[in-house]
Amino acid sequence: MINKHTISFFVAFILLGSSFVTAEVHKGLKDAIDNEDMKAAKAIVNNLKIMDIYCPASLTVKNGQILFGDRFAKEPNLLYSNCEKEFIRSYLETACIKKDNFQLCKSALDSTKISEWTPLLKDIKKNGLDKILEKYEEEVSTERKATRAECEEDILTDGEFTAYAELMESEGNTEGVKQERASWIKNCMREVVKEQIKYVKKTRTIYPFETYFTKFIEESIKGSMKLYDYTEEDEKALAFAKTLIPYEMRKKTVDEYVTFSIKSYKDSAYINDQLILAACRYEPTFDKKLEKAAGFSIITCKNAFATYSPDNLPLCTSSSGTIVNTTPIMDGAPTYQYSCEDNMWKPSTGAAPAQKKEVKKEVNTTSKSTSTSTQASSQASSGNKVSLKIFSSPRGASIYVNKRKAKQVTPTTVSVKPNTYTISIQKEGYITRDTVMTLNKPEQTLNMVLEME
Repeated sequence: MINKHTISFFVAFILLGSSFVTAEVHKGLKDAIDNEDMKAAKAIVNNLKIMDIYCPASLTVKNGQILFGDRFAKEPNLLYSNCEKEFIRSYLETACIKKDNFQLCKSALDSTKISEWTPLLKDIKKNGLDKILEKYEEEVSTERKATRAECEEDILTDGEFTAYAELMESEGNTEGVKQERASWIKNCMREVVKEQIKYVKKTRTIYPFETYFTKFIEESIKGSMKLYDYTEEDEKALAFAKTLIPYEMRKKTVDEYVTFSIKSYKDSAYINDQLILAACRYEPTFDKKLEKAAGFSIITCKNAFATYSPDNLPLCTSSSGTIVNTTPIMDGAPTYQYSCEDNMWKPSTGAAPAQKKEVKKEVNTTSKSTSTSTQASSQASSGNKVSLKIFSSPRGASIYVNKRKAKQVTPTTVSVKPNTYTISIQKEGYITRDTVMTLNKPEQTLNMVLEME
């Protein structure tokens, strides 16, 4: 994910504004759009195959979608680098409820400071989704009124109700007549309205709109959960963003975190620190849900947050070049190494093995001489090779060294000559991870945590 402390080039068009360059735009296309001649504009784009993009603030979102929508969906940067900021904002507000624009809208969040998500999301919700919901509610309301009018007409011709009403009125029970009339109309409307609402929902497909709107938000939230240099403004923005995610979608994500964590713990007796942090950030009660699923306590979110608290980490600046080894969140987990890049802590390619305490032993001269001789002999017989211990979660992953498959699977130790190698760890159902390592020490260690596809 792009660093939350920077705003990418294309989003700068949205937030900061830019000079709108039109010098190289096809003159015919520009004139047609400026004169609101959509027939000519569509002919130039579709028939002449003109690839230029021109979207001033005066271009309506609907016309922009007709002319350039497919290209914006496939290449989001075309929107950000060719259009005026007013058009971009309006376009996002209505485009982000459509399935095809998932990457476009996700890129808008991923490339914007987290603290600045809220106004963008509020505008998308207000001017995009809420307008569709309002239209939907109006249609349902219209259907209800029409049905009520029909039921009120029917009641006048219903002999059974008329006779009952006359009897109650003769006894002076006017309130009873009102109640019975209201009950009769309600029962009359119930089944009819139920079917009509089903029809409206089906024809307007309102629920998919909500799904598309929330999906790109959730994916961006999940990506941002792995950062841990949060500000108070970031926390507030993420809290608001999470309120837009439907309960069922949030529950599914948490269930996935729980399932993957239990599998990881079962395979290797530990869970990746970053996975725990992301899960706890997404759902603060994740540790309780994990405990319920596993049957015993594995980790606590409190410890996870304490470990990654800014108070417990050195300052990360782009010029520091600092490398730190985290304290494992849970017993038995490896110590992960992080490097400071672009004002953000990022996991390095491997894990830093825990430092072993040196134990002093007394040896006599003869033993030392024999040991040295044996070691030299061993090195000579192995051709001065070095050892690389490879671990992965889950275990049983295939190992490729410079694209050549090793006979062993993880965990294992491979011996190679000192050099720089590209090492790939692969396992079916998981995303392949690659790393480049310079092996120049007698023993080195590589830990890889694979993510599910």
